[in-house]
Amino acid sequence: MNSSSHEVGRRGVTLLLLATVVGCAPLTRRSAVLLDLPDEYSARLPILQGWSYFELTGKISITRAEERLMAKLRWSQRDARSRVQLDGPLGVGGSELEWVAGEEPPVFAALEQQLGVALPAASLRYWLLGVPDPTVLADTFELAGERLVRLQQAGWALHYRRYAPVAGAGFDLPARIDLERAGLSLRLVIDSWGGFRP
Repeated sequence: MNSSSHEVGRRGVTLLLLATVVGCAPLTRRSAVLLDLPDEYSARLPILQGWSYFELTGKISITRAEERLMAKLRWSQRDARSRVQLDGPLGVGGSELEWVAGEEPPVFAALEQQLGVALPAASLRYWLLGVPDPTVLADTFELAGERLVRLQQAGWALHYRRYAPVAGAGFDLPARIDLERAGLSLRLVIDSWGGFRP
């Protein structure tokens, strides 16, 4: 084999290795985000606020005066698009809400009129992950053990009652969140998390 053939062979191997490294870089970065998070809340905060893809299942209850409604909940976040599926009294046997950040579906207006309180549709995607909405000033922000335990934002008071380990990952996320505003109480109990992508 002549020198030019060796040179072509070396270039081919170099390009193959380069393509492999470049091709694997996003996967490695994604895996690091999926499997672990920093222990310090200040380092974890921007990562969680930037998460665009996640899913959860759980239950939601709304209490106002003596009335209490409950439903099973499935939340799916896909970039700026949020999708919520409700099954139970709140969902009247099963319903689905879907909206893009900055746009709320008409059913929200009807629900807010019925409840008498503006619902935090835009902020919930952040609150679910245990971080404040970066687009709204937080009035109260309290940590304990590098976890958010109390937040006052957008007129709502949030209490993070419990965190739980995420299956297959090295971090915890909220498992129970209580929200209150103007005599209205919401309780979110999260049973499982998944679908994470940065």
